[in-house]
Amino acid sequence: MNSNRRHLVSGRRALGAAALVVAVGLVGTSAEADPRIDPVSGPTSGGQEVTLSGLVLDVTRDVSGGGTHSLAIGVDGTVYAWGSNGLGQLGDATLTDSSTPVVAALPDGVHAVDISAGGTHSLAAGSDGAVYAWGDNTFAQLGNAEQGPGTEESAPVRVDLPDGVRAESVSAGARHSLAVGSDGAVYAWGLNNEGQLGDGTAVGKLVPVRVELAPGVRALAVAAGDGHSLAVGSDGLVYAWGGNGAGQLGTGTTDGELAPVAVDLGPDVSATAVAAGFRHSLAVGSDGTVYSWGDNGTGELGIGSLPEDVPFATTPQAVTLPAGARATSVSAGFVHSLARTDDGRLYSWGENFDGQLGTGTPLPQTSPALVDLPDVDVIAASAGAEHSLAVGVDGAIYAWGNGESGRLGNGEQANQPLPVEVDQLVLSLVPAVYFGDVDHPGTDVTVDASAGTVRAVTPAHPAGTVDVSLRLNAVTGLGDPIGSYTFLAVPDLGADGSSITATPAELVADGTSTSRIVVQLVDTTGLPITGSGEVVDISVIDGPGVVSETTPLDDGTFEATFTAGIDTAVTTVGFTVDGVRADDTARIKVTAPEVGVHLEHATREIGQAQTVTGTGFLPNETVRVVGSTNDGAVLVTADADGAVSHAFTVPEVAPGTRTITLTGVTSDREGSAEFVVTRSAASPSPSPTDDDGRPLPSTGANPMAVLLPALLAAAVGTGLVLRSRRARRTTR
Repeated sequence: MNSNRRHLVSGRRALGAAALVVAVGLVGTSAEADPRIDPVSGPTSGGQEVTLSGLVLDVTRDVSGGGTHSLAIGVDGTVYAWGSNGLGQLGDATLTDSSTPVVAALPDGVHAVDISAGGTHSLAAGSDGAVYAWGDNTFAQLGNAEQGPGTEESAPVRVDLPDGVRAESVSAGARHSLAVGSDGAVYAWGLNNEGQLGDGTAVGKLVPVRVELAPGVRALAVAAGDGHSLAVGSDGLVYAWGGNGAGQLGTGTTDGELAPVAVDLGPDVSATAVAAGFRHSLAVGSDGTVYSWGDNGTGELGIGSLPEDVPFATTPQAVTLPAGARATSVSAGFVHSLARTDDGRLYSWGENFDGQLGTGTPLPQTSPALVDLPDVDVIAASAGAEHSLAVGVDGAIYAWGNGESGRLGNGEQANQPLPVEVDQLVLSLVPAVYFGDVDHPGTDVTVDASAGTVRAVTPAHPAGTVDVSLRLNAVTGLGDPIGSYTFLAVPDLGADGSSITATPAELVADGTSTSRIVVQLVDTTGLPITGSGEVVDISVIDGPGVVSETTPLDDGTFEATFTAGIDTAVTTVGFTVDGVRADDTARIKVTAPEVGVHLEHATREIGQAQTVTGTGFLPNETVRVVGSTNDGAVLVTADADGAVSHAFTVPEVAPGTRTITLTGVTSDREGSAEFVVTRSAASPSPSPTDDDGRPLPSTGANPMAVLLPALLAAAVGTGLVLRSRRARRTTR
């Protein structure tokens, strides 16, 4: 019934009421923070985007499961509540149950820094240092000097600790309450029939009483169970007091204790977190092991033993997690248990009648079983009496188990054996970045929690180096300084601006041609600005090609090298001065290279070898060769330099000029060259053919010897015919 994060030790005391302020590397995360700022300098005029990276953005987002109700704390300190409200335990000033989150009515200006849901009451540590309590007060568990039926409160009431003592964390038990004070003492109130208040008596208390763990030992965390209480001391020991019928105090006996007694987890092991259930207890050791002791009636100790074999344990027992897993936090329900590991996974064991283990079955577990939260890392978890809650790294809250009275927050009252999302409640991050002090906040702040980055635009600020602080949803304060940033005094650039030139301004698109880019800064009088410490960055604004790193020269100018790509275009190159974009730009025209085509021989006979080469194509592109054959085009591939070579045999063509054309299939670049085709004297003339292309039959005679007589005979015949026609016309 207590939340794992509420009882984490590492970092909790140091944060105290400022828990919402610190945002880097908080408890419950598996990552190590390595904050970085980029860039680290910029103009005093501001306007430069700065990226804060390497952050672990695990802010105080928490949940707490009670008897039949649930609580959550938003990163803005708002307390949300849902479930049973018959005694006002939701704190919304009504007595109406709610199956979806409602807001607890903390006083104006007060934000919660910690929460805890008890059996039928609720607690919060306020940003003003006070404890706030609401719900059932039958046994004075609200600590407001009243008790008994009819004294319940449906809205938070203030509970003051002694003057000068601020409440740093709280824990609500079944019918009693605990708080850790800024003085290192535990404060307790409510039912005390088993000595669970730890003040050396068995008399209940209407208001907080001070409890010391041991001389010189400060309390770092507390956990209130049903009739017993636990704490983690600054000496690394667990302290326990109250009822002990099942060995839940871990002292090796079943004798109860009216005041804190030390419990040692083992040699060289310090306690870092504790949780108290109905009659069992949990702790996390500095070795990453979960330790459990007390009742094992339903396997809630998680030691793999059946209840009939080990009904209870009076000393801490090691719980075996999967190989390599290290526990970071624990939470104890009525008779079930949860543990979060450093890889963001959540394990459960114990009773499972209502599905509170989140495994999808109603079967109890005597050893840790993985909660079925696929693809969601858990940053906080809490076991209620018969239900469980978790906060995912996605900001959503998940609930499972007994759904009676709407305690799962999903708008229903049915039991859920697998995690479901709580309706309309995703805890978001609201960041603020400050440069030096609260009077110089960054603007346009955005956060990516999963990537661990925050971006902000710098404000105007006097020259000098300042701390950069990150704050997430804090009420007051700067937050953690995570690095420094230098505001540079940039000279007033002239109205005509500084200049950028490119020489040459026209290049060939061959992937290697370069142009020297030079920037010269000038002031308002047009005089060059040299040696004033500006950071100039030359870059491509539009178009293909790349620019090298900018180099400052001795004369105060800055240069870089532009390298053309293989695409034709007009590329625009510009520059920034300390992150501020200058107006002037340079344009570089990138044109296609001239395609060169060359033939190995100027004259070749039919049937002889010839070679054509070409340059100026794209690297590795396909080039079409036309003219080297009578059968159409031949495809060849250019090399990495865009050159091709194609050897061929001069085909059977009519003697004369022959053109060979090369065309890039991708680039459409084209070139051609000519050579003269001749026929050797020994080469036979082409054989005559008929109209269908078939060779005429050979007679073996000289064709002219046959042809000339035939022509003469035809001529004589023609003359005879003509004379005969003339004779007939004369006779008529």
